[in-house]
Amino acid sequence: MRWIVALLMVTLHVAPSGVGAQSFLNEGKNVVDMTFMAGEGDFAPGFGYGFYSVPESGVGFYGSFLSPLSFNMPYYDELSVGAFGDPITDRTRLPFAFNIGMTVNVMEPLSLYGGLGIAGSTGEAEQFDSTYTLSYDGYYYVHDPSREDVAINGNVGALLTVGTAAVNAGYHTYFDQGYLGIGFRF
Repeated sequence: MRWIVALLMVTLHVAPSGVGAQSFLNEGKNVVDMTFMAGEGDFAPGFGYGFYSVPESGVGFYGSFLSPLSFNMPYYDELSVGAFGDPITDRTRLPFAFNIGMTVNVMEPLSLYGGLGIAGSTGEAEQFDSTYTLSYDGYYYVHDPSREDVAINGNVGALLTVGTAAVNAGYHTYFDQGYLGIGFRF
């Protein structure tokens, strides 16, 4: 996860100095938001951040990332799936994504964005310990390699700004689900 955050920071720092790039904070819209993706299927919910630089005319850029919103405890990294013969009661995929791409101002207050990135999941299995040794309620969590995956992710969405408030609605192709965000314009 640290490398995703570092890559986002480098992208936002270096991208404005690229060929044909404009100033980092342009005369158009600059939006920062927090996004939420509901967990569907075997994916856990996700939470993320995005930065969108939308010039009044022409093409801008954006960067966003998503990480799992799951804090299952106790989590035993050193145990494997099926440890001690305990039954698996649930399997979950913890999502992550990092995207960069282009933005365009369609008309005030609507902007569109689209890009590519990487997305994937790490796996987690819930197991039940009938002796209640590993947790007070018997349930504990371990790493599940059968639920891991990394692939290319397409990302599209729309930003609506009213005053300093911003609302974001988007879609991740890898997870095959949408997300909502709320943020501010500066």
